[in-house]
Amino acid sequence: MADTDFRNILNTATVDMVPPPLPPTGTYQALFGQYKLDKAKNEAQTPYAEYPVTLIAPEGDVDAEQFAEFGGQARLGKVKMRHTFYLSEDARFRLRAFINDTLGISDEDTPTLGDCLLAGVNKTVLVTIQHRINQRTGKPVAEISTTAPLA
Repeated sequence: MADTDFRNILNTATVDMVPPPLPPTGTYQALFGQYKLDKAKNEAQTPYAEYPVTLIAPEGDVDAEQFAEFGGQARLGKVKMRHTFYLSEDARFRLRAFINDTLGISDEDTPTLGDCLLAGVNKTVLVTIQHRINQRTGKPVAEISTTAPLA
């Protein structure tokens, strides 16, 4: 593995430090990776499970011209997304709905919360990407708004 050249990094012109482009809105095939468990950094410290999501390919509702301007398939592989399920008593049903409705896995096959989380690992599904303004920064961000089974 090559050493990091901090001198080169630190010589980057500030005007060249811009956020990466957002993937266009629409539906994508996506791979859910190995989840991590953590607690939210708020007063309640709500526990959550977070899957890293790799976008694989756009579906037909993604504008081809916008996708090309974004950087196409080469850029898509660099996009880092995540999908979070809060694990509080009042929110766990969302994980169950994802497992049942998106992955098509029954409750009998995933009798515990841990089984549900494992069932989502390395699964390819459809995700819908939308853009919204981050309330803290005022900048646009891309997020997963819905998931659906891969037909």
